[in-house]
Amino acid sequence: MAARALWRAPIAEIVVPTLLHALPQLQPRPEHQRIAALTLLSLTDGQPLDDWATDPNPVLRRIAAQHLPMGNGQSMTPAIAAMLHDVDGYVIEAVLRRLHPLSDAAAEAEFERIAAERNPGWLCIRCATQNQPGRYSCSQCHVVGPEPADLAAALLTGTMTRPRVILDLDDFDD
Repeated sequence: MAARALWRAPIAEIVVPTLLHALPQLQPRPEHQRIAALTLLSLTDGQPLDDWATDPNPVLRRIAAQHLPMGNGQSMTPAIAAMLHDVDGYVIEAVLRRLHPLSDAAAEAEFERIAAERNPGWLCIRCATQNQPGRYSCSQCHVVGPEPADLAAALLTGTMTRPRVILDLDDFDD
């Protein structure tokens, strides 16, 4: 009975304004903000993506990088190309992972550029600390951050390594 009532309910009309209001308030909790933004995205058929691609918030830019259209299969869109120059490493990694199968000379040149550069700064998804360029782990909570230079090099050479495992040694029993 409850499921049938919810099926007919205009959930998006109720939830979308609430999520739009909540997104800025969730900025101190990036993982919560990411979940709210993805929920909003699912209820709006991707409408906020164009705005999020240039938003000052790296959590929203990362979601845009993960969900914006890539192009016609042969070349990347201007929005995706611009995100390859983002100041947040997670945004760049998100684009790299999506571009990998793309056989575009411009994409390959960007992979080479990123592989040769120092890793950019990044916002820690766990504690919202803004980390400086080149930093491997968060200066506050020590979560391992993005490494777009290593990812780009691995994608170029076809030598993807095992995924990194992040351990919280404070909770480890001796």
